[in-house]
Amino acid sequence: MQSLYVASTVNAQYKPGLVDGRAGSARFRGPSAVCELPLNAAKKASDASREDLQHAKGAVVVADTGNNVLRLLLLGSGSSTSGNHAGWWVGRFAPKTTLMKPKGLCLLPDALLVCDSGHHRIRCIALDGSSVMPFAGNGRKGHKDGPVDSAQFDTPSFVCVCPSDKSIIVADTGNNALRRIYKGIVYTLAGCNAATESSAGFVDGASDVARFRRPTCVMFDKEESLLVIDSSNHCVRVVSPDWTEVRTVAGGPRSGAVDGPVDKCQLSSPETGCLLPDGTVLIADTANNKMRTISSNMESVGTLAGTGEWGAADGFADGCMYVSVAPPIPCLLLPVSAHLSLVPFF
Repeated sequence: MQSLYVASTVNAQYKPGLVDGRAGSARFRGPSAVCELPLNAAKKASDASREDLQHAKGAVVVADTGNNVLRLLLLGSGSSTSGNHAGWWVGRFAPKTTLMKPKGLCLLPDALLVCDSGHHRIRCIALDGSSVMPFAGNGRKGHKDGPVDSAQFDTPSFVCVCPSDKSIIVADTGNNALRRIYKGIVYTLAGCNAATESSAGFVDGASDVARFRRPTCVMFDKEESLLVIDSSNHCVRVVSPDWTEVRTVAGGPRSGAVDGPVDKCQLSSPETGCLLPDGTVLIADTANNKMRTISSNMESVGTLAGTGEWGAADGFADGCMYVSVAPPIPCLLLPVSAHLSLVPFF
């Protein structure tokens, strides 16, 4: 990964709202996740003009959390905010779906999973947005393992697929737990296995003993270990490939903004992140208004972008200001407060 990055804004509207149309003038309200969508499926789902569909080079679904909807963003060539904006279009995705605070998104071979966070369940949407099916959770807040149609979650925020067995891993944020969905059954993978006041904590060790405090993101690293962003513990944790042990990778229960070795670094309410192609872990260090990195060998933490001040300034990485980041498309697409930003790699 090279050191030069430039941030450019997809939509120039920094005020929150719900406006579709040209990407440069679209508005969002607290977008929290993005997920790449196959272009053929996106074209079927989009209400964009024929010209925009022809010029579209890619597409993503955006979890527009504050607006309680999913948005479809077509990615054109050129710039979304200049005169060359053909192909850049924002519209609704699965518009007939009723969601409450949608968050994490995950692409399956034939569907899209979405954390319907406010309804405490995971839902499954056809890639063209034409149909929506329940996937896991009965819609009642709680912590209950078992068959997917009777299991219960509490504000699930992120979902990903295990590369080896294709099971689904859920960051069950309100329950301070990690859940696993496999062959129609929901299990508690790590953290407290009951909804009790003592479920939150900061404890490493065996999976059934480990404790989290608002886990908000899960992803697999290049070794297929499960990484967990433990937001209110200001750290990143890892679950061993055999699911039996949890340990802290970087950060700890004391917040801060210190770069350096993983055992001395500090984060502040990190919310989400992604794995870059070279194995580097990119972290949205939300309360620090920075994008942080964990090296591919898991030995050091650095700052990729952000000055530490809240804002929406474009430019070179050391002058950018960010609030959050979501999984990458060909370049990184970052949901930031009320707008989206692109970070191309040079």
